[in-house]
Amino acid sequence: MYDRLDPRSAERGRLFVDSSLGRIAQYLKNLEVLELGGCSNITNTGLLLIAWGLHRLKSLNLRSCRHVSDVGIGHLAGMTRSAAEGCLNLEYLTLQDCQKLTDLSLKHISKGLTKLRVLNLSFCGGISDAGMIHLSHMASLWSLNLRSCDNISDTGTMHLAMGTLRLSGLDVSFCDKIGDQTLAYIAQGLYQLKSLSLCSCHISDDGINRMVRQMHELRTLNIGQCVRITDKGLELIADHLTQLAGIDLYGCTKITKRGLERITQLPCLKVLNLGLWQMTESEKTFMFKCFLFLSVGLAGFQLVFDMTKYSAWPAEGLLTTGTERDKKKEDTEETCSSRPVEAGGSPEPSTPSRGSIAQPCWLAGSLAHLQHCYKIALKDNVSFQGAGAAERLCLGLLAQLMLPLSGHGAHTGWTRLKGELEMFV
Repeated sequence: MYDRLDPRSAERGRLFVDSSLGRIAQYLKNLEVLELGGCSNITNTGLLLIAWGLHRLKSLNLRSCRHVSDVGIGHLAGMTRSAAEGCLNLEYLTLQDCQKLTDLSLKHISKGLTKLRVLNLSFCGGISDAGMIHLSHMASLWSLNLRSCDNISDTGTMHLAMGTLRLSGLDVSFCDKIGDQTLAYIAQGLYQLKSLSLCSCHISDDGINRMVRQMHELRTLNIGQCVRITDKGLELIADHLTQLAGIDLYGCTKITKRGLERITQLPCLKVLNLGLWQMTESEKTFMFKCFLFLSVGLAGFQLVFDMTKYSAWPAEGLLTTGTERDKKKEDTEETCSSRPVEAGGSPEPSTPSRGSIAQPCWLAGSLAHLQHCYKIALKDNVSFQGAGAAERLCLGLLAQLMLPLSGHGAHTGWTRLKGELEMFV
C-alpha cells in the first residue's frame, strides 16, 4: 500500500498533469506524502482532485507550481463551495515560489488546515504583512519559512509576535524590509524560538541587543550577510545566547578576531560559518588554534569557510565545488523544504541565495582525525598517500589557515603544522 509518492524529475515533472492527480486521488486513498515540487503543469483543478480523494494526506510539496492560486489552496483547506472535504490532516505544506498566492491563501490555511505544523512560503511575492494576521493564531504551527518574501516587513513580524503562535523555527532571510524592530518584536512574543534565520536583513548590533536577553532557547542563529553586525553584536550573542549550537556569519565583513574569540567560547557551539571573512595572518593562526581547541571537546565540530581562497593545497579533487554540491543537494533540499528540523538536531548554516561570490565548503573533523593524519604523514614521509580525502582535506585546510603557502609548498607547511600538533598527539 502506497503511503508516499514522488513523481519529480525534469521529464516526469513536465508530464505530470491534473489528470494524473485524478488517478492518484481515485486509487491511492491512503497516501500520506505527495511530492509535486517542480510539477509546473499542476493547476487548481489538480488540487481540487487531491482535496476530493486524499483525506489522509499529511505532507504536500507544491514548490514552483506556478499555476496554483488562492482558489486551489481553498480547495485543500475545504473552504470552497466544491464537494471536496479538503486535506484537513495536512501537517507539512510547501508553497515555495507559488507566485499567484496572496493573503487570501493564508486566510484559507489558518481556517481550514488547523493541524499544520510546518509551512514554507519562501519566494511567495504576493503575500504581505496583512496575511501574517491570519497565521498568528495557528496554535499547531511551529516552523514558518518566509525567506525572500519581499512584502514582509517589521509589521508582519509584529503581527506574528502579537498572536498565540509557539514557533520553534522562523526564517525571514532576504526580506529586504526586515530590520532591528523585528528583533524587538521577536523578543517580546516569539522568545521560544530555537532557530532564527535573518540572512541579509537590515539588522545591526542595536537589534541584537534588543533581542538576546529573552532568547534563552535559541540553538541556531543565521545572520549571514548582515553587514552591519560588528564585534559588539557577537559579544552580546556570546554573553546571552549560551545554548547556541550553530551560527552563520557568512559575509559579515565587519567582525574581527576579537568578536570571534568570544563566539568560540560558547559552550555548545558545533557549527560556525565564516565564508567570505577576510582573515589576516594572525587571524588565520587564531582560527587554527580555535579549531584544535574545539576538536578536543567536540567530536563533530564543523567549520565552514569560503574554500575558493584556499584551493592550492591539498591536491585538486579534494574540494567540492559549489556547482557539484548544488547538483547533489538539489533533490535533498526539495524534500527537506517540507520537513521540520528536529529540535536539538545539528543545525546547518544557510547558503546564500542572492549574489553569493562562492559556495562554502564543509570541513568536519575531530582530534582523532588530526592524530590519524599526523601518523599517516610521518609514516609516508609527508606524501599523504593512504590518507582518506576527508583526512587530507581536514589537515590541508588547517595548514592553510595557519600560514600562506608559497615556494616550498606542502613540506614547509607541514613542518610548521607538525610543531603545533605536537602537544596533542
